[in-house]
Amino acid sequence: MIKKSLKKDWLMLMGGMKDIASKYPIFKVEVTKESHIIINKDWDIICHFINNEYVEVVLTYKNEPCMTVRHLQSYSATASAVLQFIEDNL
Repeated sequence: MIKKSLKKDWLMLMGGMKDIASKYPIFKVEVTKESHIIINKDWDIICHFINNEYVEVVLTYKNEPCMTVRHLQSYSATASAVLQFIEDNL
């Protein structure tokens, strides 16, 4: 069973990244039924639960892993790191 705090972290991160990315005029954002956030058709963001201890954000570009971020406390810092990486590499 996944801890409630981890579910909250997952929801906050995924929702926050989708909402923030949607406000970037250079990002075209869609969410798949599997809860992946797709940006500009090439970037794929998904959050995973790791050992029921923390949430990890995995970013891939054209199906190649390029960044993994372990969420600690600040939702904005985690989301910002991932979205800034995408923007810097467009």
